[in-house]
Amino acid sequence: MGCANGVKPRKKVQIEIKELLNKTQQEEKSMSSTMVRQEMPKFTMEAYDAKTGHFKEVLSEDYKGKWTVICFYPADFTFVCPTEIAAMNAHYDDFQKLNTEILAVSVDSKFSHK
Repeated sequence: MGCANGVKPRKKVQIEIKELLNKTQQEEKSMSSTMVRQEMPKFTMEAYDAKTGHFKEVLSEDYKGKWTVICFYPADFTFVCPTEIAAMNAHYDDFQKLNTEILAVSVDSKFSHK
């Protein structure tokens, strides 16, 4: 509008836009690092162990002293399974070299993972 008819935006509008952009950038910056380097909460749960084919108890203590990537996904057999989880699985050896474990967590029952 301003370029087409020669009308310049008011200074107040420019300041409000800058303030909004600054606020958004600050929020994005704080969100991107809120969980990184944080200690994971203590937990105990049952999980399917694909290596053994059996269910086992998993404790947060099992990962003490390691980096852990926790990947939450909505449910098995959704579009997330063949994308993000497959990508992490493809690089699992790289994560292991970095002393990092990957935990994939969904709301499904332990039986759906089998």
